[in-house]
Amino acid sequence: MIRVVVMGVSGAGKSAIAHALAAAMGWPLVEGDALHPPENIAKMSRGEPLDDDDRRPFLQAIGNQLAAAPAPGVIATCSALRRAYRDQLRAQAGELLFVQLQVSRAELQRRLAARTEHFMPASLLESQLATLEPLQVDEPGLIVDGEIPLEQLVTLLRAALVQKPKVRTKLLAIYRAAHYCVAIAGADIRLVVDEPCAALQAAGVMDAALLTACNPRSCVMDHDWNRLAQQRLISVLQARGRQWHAANSRDPSGAWPEEPGCFIPAIQLADAHELARQFGQLAFLWTGRDAIPRLVETAAATAHQSQPRN
Repeated sequence: MIRVVVMGVSGAGKSAIAHALAAAMGWPLVEGDALHPPENIAKMSRGEPLDDDDRRPFLQAIGNQLAAAPAPGVIATCSALRRAYRDQLRAQAGELLFVQLQVSRAELQRRLAARTEHFMPASLLESQLATLEPLQVDEPGLIVDGEIPLEQLVTLLRAALVQKPKVRTKLLAIYRAAHYCVAIAGADIRLVVDEPCAALQAAGVMDAALLTACNPRSCVMDHDWNRLAQQRLISVLQARGRQWHAANSRDPSGAWPEEPGCFIPAIQLADAHELARQFGQLAFLWTGRDAIPRLVETAAATAHQSQPRN
């Protein structure tokens, strides 16, 4: 049984994406907005943010419907802004997969300004952004770009939900055997998974990650899509003040396309993990202080492997 909760702040596109994904999967939909008690709707309509007491019965109603949904799966919408709210849903419904929609503040403001038939006023956006606690590394789920076209996003999410564990295992084996190359100070440094890299040690590079934004959820996308996705990754790194070196990965068997990447030094493992999940990657390459590149699976990948398929 797969229970999916599409989460995020107001204007992120939860309902549109959940409706389209439920139709694509042939699963029932639990629309969170329809489960707010009248008192909550009246409060939000006045421009007043909900508190934890307001949210408790709302979350209970969603959790009850998730728990009662028939196999093989169900899609629900819920802002689920705080870890505690997601924990309450898990306590009621069991294992859940959260899909967090990442949308820029400017785009959220544009969407809310254009919305006319919803009880949530645009004035509550700032309080929601302040409340939002992004998915943590131990929470099964995906952080996805909520600004890509709806059809493409649903295709990616559907592929993530139907992908079989044996397919994932095969892909991880391809990643492990791939040839990785990083350009540092004019030299091309080859990285081999689980083998020490003397060149990295000589260059003094420690705690680094090799990430790509291409082919998210292991769905092969076209050149233009991957180019734009990689540009978004670079923009995020620049906005965070991160230095990076050009990199690429190539599957010697030819079963997987060559991918450009960014080799990011002096980054915490948790930060690299968050970036990999944000850009839909099943795994990324990490080198610690021992200069040994290791393949790190994201929490989303591990969660999918543990879920039974019906």
